[in-house]
Amino acid sequence: MPANTGLTYLEMPVQWERYEPARGKYSRAYISGIISNIMRADLNSMRVQLRLGWHYPPKWAAELRHARFINQYGDVYRAPAASGSNLVNIVFNDEVRAAVASTISNLFADLSACSNVIESVAVSAGVHGEPSFPGPLYNRHANSYWAYDFSGKLGFMKAMERKYGGDIDAVNVSWGDRLSSFDEVIFFPGNASSNNVKARDFHEWYSGMLADTVVWQYTVIRRYFSGSIVVPFSTSSFLLTANDITGAMKNNLSGSSAVEQNGLMQSGRTASRCLAVLRSNALMAVIEAPVCFTNGAVRGSANAVVADAAADIRAYGFPVAAVYAGGDARIVAEEFITNRITALSYPYTTNMVQLREGIGAVTACFREILSNNAREAFSLTASWTATTNVMIEYVLRENQFQIIGITVSYRVGDGEWKPADIIYGHTNGLLASPYGVPHKLVVIPPEGSNTVFRITPDADAWTPISGYIPIPAPGTNTALK
Repeated sequence: MPANTGLTYLEMPVQWERYEPARGKYSRAYISGIISNIMRADLNSMRVQLRLGWHYPPKWAAELRHARFINQYGDVYRAPAASGSNLVNIVFNDEVRAAVASTISNLFADLSACSNVIESVAVSAGVHGEPSFPGPLYNRHANSYWAYDFSGKLGFMKAMERKYGGDIDAVNVSWGDRLSSFDEVIFFPGNASSNNVKARDFHEWYSGMLADTVVWQYTVIRRYFSGSIVVPFSTSSFLLTANDITGAMKNNLSGSSAVEQNGLMQSGRTASRCLAVLRSNALMAVIEAPVCFTNGAVRGSANAVVADAAADIRAYGFPVAAVYAGGDARIVAEEFITNRITALSYPYTTNMVQLREGIGAVTACFREILSNNAREAFSLTASWTATTNVMIEYVLRENQFQIIGITVSYRVGDGEWKPADIIYGHTNGLLASPYGVPHKLVVIPPEGSNTVFRITPDADAWTPISGYIPIPAPGTNTALK
């Protein structure tokens, strides 16, 4: 790896299934690969952000008692292992939480020798690590709420017992019910009650438990790590308003409201609730959200969280980080600076390197600096994704980053093809990205010129692809072709 890559942060995913394939048995090869990459980052003056990966659970964790989410129809939630959405019940299940806490403890012990290089840690609390339940569409059911496993039902019952001071008569008065004990306390979407109180109680608890999951994980991480803790939110988490929630309550969460039909309510994607709970617990975190800027963008636009998401986050007193979810790269960079957003991840690099000097330099969290003094790194973008007809996924395999289903190699002139040195990948939102965002891979080109990179899909039906990438001379800033 050259000493000057033009990149200042390495995002380092830690996939639970690969780190702890058997309970209490940790993969030395896997953690050695992570340590190696962290140390290589340090040698190149790069800092590291760990991305915890509870959304890639090992088989043994999924087999713990009541470890799977269950909806009101009795469906047990499962998703493909590599999807980033194969969740285990970290929200309601204390045994799953205990397993996660133990893994966090061991992870930081394993990384103690390179902990000074780790500047931030991102929590994982749902699909692709973002605080969320599974979505509403599952097994031909369109209004799935995921609180009906044993732990979830017990949790709701206990929460109502606390809220109503252990007085079942108070519940009956509020709900308009005739319950004889708290053992009978349950809510099913569509159940009517006086002034929709039952639905309100349920949603307040349901979304609150996601916030509780973030706070719990934050406190566990803080036992071992004193740097920045990042909470990554999805785009949609900033689109749900108080009026939207009120509208869904009017129909007792029956699935008929717009914010249920698009899944916001059922998946619990309510950033404001989590931010309020973090603030009330005096826990300072960096809040990350995807951002897309276009001329005249407004809240609720199809593929974007707009600029005022930054204001939403700051209103709670938190610093803002962001990942780029598309749009005009020049406008994005200018808006990032205007709105004092403190991070920029996976830009369309072919556009970013053509920005005027200074615009591409955005600070903190996981940064990319594309300045006049930086050697450029080759980046796969939309055209490559479309040409290969696959969504690119990055995982850490032993001592290097590789791509599932694709091999990346390079040669200089007519020389031998060699494996590319891959140093940066993004693990979130792949395979089934709701926004169709082309995620990128950054590889470090070798010294010299006339370098060709080859991307070879593993499937025989796909044609290998080659591309010529000019290497700019030191001190220049040549746009990538």
